[in-house]
Amino acid sequence: KALARQVVAQFELRRALAEAQRSNNDLDGFASIAAHDLRAPLRGIDQLAGFIQEDCANILPPSSQDCLGKLRSRVKRLDGMLQGLLSYSRLGHGNTERELLNPRPLLEAVIDMVIPMDKFSVTLPEKMPHIFAADAKFNLVFRNLLANVVKHHDEERWQVVVTSEIYDDMVTIAVEDDGPGIPSEQQQRVFQLFTTLNARDDVESSGMGLALVKRAIEGEGGSVFFENLAGRGTKVITTWMMGKA
Repeated sequence: KALARQVVAQFELRRALAEAQRSNNDLDGFASIAAHDLRAPLRGIDQLAGFIQEDCANILPPSSQDCLGKLRSRVKRLDGMLQGLLSYSRLGHGNTERELLNPRPLLEAVIDMVIPMDKFSVTLPEKMPHIFAADAKFNLVFRNLLANVVKHHDEERWQVVVTSEIYDDMVTIAVEDDGPGIPSEQQQRVFQLFTTLNARDDVESSGMGLALVKRAIEGEGGSVFFENLAGRGTKVITTWMMGKA
């Protein structure tokens, strides 16, 4: 009887896991199709609004011109949210083969692409431990983390410090900035889909960046979390599997 119960329990577990996988696949497929199919009519709306702005520039009152500008801005925001949803649904698919990576040159390339160096001072360690990860996911994580620093900073000159350490068989890579910071009670919420802390008319954002970061890094067997700082500033810590040459 005990053996029979164990066999039944294992069967039920396999069935539940298969059902969960099927549901995840269905949800990812729906998100991908919805995001892809909805972006085309949004582009059409933006084009039509642009034509009206151009053709009626000398006819419409300033208030109507302002409304058209807000319409186009919000269409672009929704397009960005759909693009983020599409990226989120695709993170578990495609070519994500892991390899031995040297993080420093990869971070230098992301910094060169994302950070306006006339306003930022960025400090990297001279040497960083190698990690074992998919190149595309590593780039996605730090492209979004650094873009958030740029987007939400509120000073004329900003500082970013990247540090890295080894703990057991994991490598931590932390990004610390001297911006306004994130309240500790909000730090878990910002990893949810479509979540922003500022009004979207104040800071343009899809609310997808940190959700993408969390899904990408957890798919690599790592984690992402905040370290509370006294006063201003944000420190985001990511963990990665250590690479062994």
